[in-house]
Amino acid sequence: MEEQRFGRIRVIPGENGSRFPSCTSLIVEDDVRTIIDTGCGEAAIGHLLEEGPIDRVINTHFHFDHICGNYLLPEAEVWLNRREAPCFRELVNVARLLGVVELDGEEAGERWVKEVAEGSITTAKPTPYRDVRWYLSTRRLDNTYRWGDEIEFGHTKAKVLSAPGHSLGNSFLFFPEERVVYTGDVDMTAFGPWYGSTDGDIDAFITSAVSLVDLEADHFVTGHERGVLTLEEFMDSLGEYLGVIDRRDEIITEGIEKGLSVEEMVSPGLCYPPESHNDPWAYIWDKMTVRKHVRRLVSTGAVGLEMERSSELLKDTEPLSLIGYGFELAADPEPDNGEIDMFLDG
Repeated sequence: MEEQRFGRIRVIPGENGSRFPSCTSLIVEDDVRTIIDTGCGEAAIGHLLEEGPIDRVINTHFHFDHICGNYLLPEAEVWLNRREAPCFRELVNVARLLGVVELDGEEAGERWVKEVAEGSITTAKPTPYRDVRWYLSTRRLDNTYRWGDEIEFGHTKAKVLSAPGHSLGNSFLFFPEERVVYTGDVDMTAFGPWYGSTDGDIDAFITSAVSLVDLEADHFVTGHERGVLTLEEFMDSLGEYLGVIDRRDEIITEGIEKGLSVEEMVSPGLCYPPESHNDPWAYIWDKMTVRKHVRRLVSTGAVGLEMERSSELLKDTEPLSLIGYGFELAADPEPDNGEIDMFLDG
């Protein structure tokens, strides 16, 4: 994957072909020199700093692969969407959103916070669940933005677009003059859509992905592996990408019809191979994905079940309520003249 440029926007490939837990970043070379998502890697960020200071970090969402380089930029302002701001205020909120608390309880979330605070930088696969960069890169938040806001960099402007489904506040950044959109984790990879968390939502993910087609964009910058796609390439890939959801539905439908429990449907591995389940977060995310599919299929009546079996599965897949943790769960209000709300700790 090679670096590309669109006006003042540079596409910075991540380590290992931008494969998770790295990502493709953007650097906007303007009056306010800004990096969008910091998962491109320490070496890439180091090269960017050799060229000049970076004034601002914009994280499209709170996931590790998009924030893990924040700590390398202590002089830059850090911005995150308002809906996920509690993750940077209290790290246990990451565990609440990512399914740890839903499956293993509040104590597991608190225990994880302690582990990462005392941890080290790791190359563990398939997930960086104990990597200290979770802690280091969430220590500071200087500003927040809302869906619908316009962010100015100087000559360059970006529109923040709502992109829920992957995470609670996931956002696309659209540069209308350059006709470029950063799609982040709507990435067109063979892995398929990722929504294996408490704040993930299958139908919202589909809606967000399809909404990209309506933009007046010529280039789609994906967060992982695929790099920059033209409109034609993006359109050609979208059906197959979202088709992964249908294939997962088929697997789960078969399991439900066989009378399998949620645990029995997780065991063979839906998104992650079963040998990866030794990694506790890979197991959690696989189980969360199975739960999402089971609940969606049962609640919509897509599988015909007796009342007792249906009630049992709905009870087994009851999601954690996020009310009371400080998250903004209602739809964002209309932006006030494009102003950005300051993040206030507490």
